[in-house]
Amino acid sequence: MQDSGRAVALARSLSARVAVLRFPLSRSVELEIRKRVWAYADTLKEMGLPPERVIVALKRVAREAGVDSTARMTTMPTELDGRDKLLVDMVGWCIERYYDGQDASD
Repeated sequence: MQDSGRAVALARSLSARVAVLRFPLSRSVELEIRKRVWAYADTLKEMGLPPERVIVALKRVAREAGVDSTARMTTMPTELDGRDKLLVDMVGWCIERYYDGQDASD
């Protein structure tokens, strides 16, 4: 049960931080968000959630922060930017972390 409280706290913190981002992101802010995504993914994995549920949970956190997929993500072949790119990056970081990472201090 302690892990679920930690997961809720991490989700709220990540959502609050993402909600106030200004684009384009600096490298340091991008790294900060990546570390928050990693911590959230690590916690959900420790709770025994399978990868698809971790991704759904992360997307819900992003959506609550105002970062949601748009039609542009599936119809535009050009490089994404802003919130579209951030969502793609967050999901990618989450997947990589779930399968590759164990050390949240990376």
